[in-house]
Amino acid sequence: MNTRPLGNTGLSVSEIGLGAAQIGNRRLPEAQAEAVLRTALDVGINFIDTAAMYGVSEERIGRYLSNRREDFVVATKCGDRQVKEAGDWKVVKDYSPGGILETIDESRRRLQTSVIDIVQFHGLPGESDDTDAAFEALLEAKERGWTRFIGVSQDGPDGAEAATRYPLDTQEFTYNILYQEPDTVMFPTLRERGIGAIIKRPISNAVYHM
Repeated sequence: MNTRPLGNTGLSVSEIGLGAAQIGNRRLPEAQAEAVLRTALDVGINFIDTAAMYGVSEERIGRYLSNRREDFVVATKCGDRQVKEAGDWKVVKDYSPGGILETIDESRRRLQTSVIDIVQFHGLPGESDDTDAAFEALLEAKERGWTRFIGVSQDGPDGAEAATRYPLDTQEFTYNILYQEPDTVMFPTLRERGIGAIIKRPISNAVYHM
């Protein structure tokens, strides 16, 4: 598996990463989740992308891979997370500074690691949120040593604008043969600032079976 430098982070990551959203499906048998995670590392994939809102994804990564922590780079996301209400799980948005720090701390516990390699916003704060305060909380998590690097997962001009306004280390966005807007909207800014690019939906959300 070939590796590439991730912007100016100093991280060397596999060209192909593992998107761990489906690993978080609570209906997925534990044995299958474990097999996918362990096999990914065994074939040379060393980059795993997850999020606080991806069900039990973080828990399974921590459960099955914490003994191989030095073998992989893990990126997770905050801002959206799952909470249990009246016996059901639901996704809530929380870009308050306290909510951001709490979510990141919970992710550290679930991933069974004291330091997460990358924490990104799962999108951008909404109009009713204090955007500057939200980013300050993300930076505080970095200053506390809870994460090594910070970023944003956001497509389009809004994502590019965030990269010009805040000291991001990484940017995650859609890029594939059907969606090439980043060529003009995103990549110039990332190159100028040395921000690492994390590509999602590289095969344009191909069909999968639950």
